[in-house]
Amino acid sequence: MTVKTDRRYSSNPKRNKLTVRMDDRTLRILDAYCKAEGISRMEGMRRGIMRLK
Repeated sequence: MTVKTDRRYSSNPKRNKLTVRMDDRTLRILDAYCKAEGISRMEGMRRGIMRLK
């Protein structure tokens, strides 16, 4: 018998999936930024997109 754990739901769920292709230079820039900020690639891309607003 398995025990179900409580699942926390986000106040801002990410329901949309996006696949991105980028060149090596762009990926290196993204990775350097994410490493410096201590964030994931996806969070780095989200921040970049929000700056377009």
